[in-house]
Amino acid sequence: MSNLKKIKLKIDRPLALEYYKKKINNIIVKVRRELFDDWNDVELTIPSNVTLPDSGSGYFSIKELGININIINVSENTSAQYTILTDIEDDLIEMIDEKYGSNDSFNDDWKLFKTDYQIDFYTLE
Repeated sequence: MSNLKKIKLKIDRPLALEYYKKKINNIIVKVRRELFDDWNDVELTIPSNVTLPDSGSGYFSIKELGININIINVSENTSAQYTILTDIEDDLIEMIDEKYGSNDSFNDDWKLFKTDYQIDFYTLE
């Protein structure tokens, strides 16, 4: 059985990633939605054999390190953007930008198939 440790962090500019897909014109289109908060207060549950990368050493994925997260508090300010991951024609890109470009529309009729949470700058609480 693996031992776990819990730590609390204040994270500056955390990155939440959401991956969506939708069939449009017989093409499965995939997008990555990127959400940046000003800050998050979190509790991480970390396997005892995992060491967090140093703060400011570049974004790292909590999923890749086997870390569970409990988000305790978030800032009011969030910025969002998205990237189309599928190689598609410009006219389809324009249609997606016009119809779904609000960054919040993907939740409505796209299928969420993957998420991640990434950390760069943090301080221990």
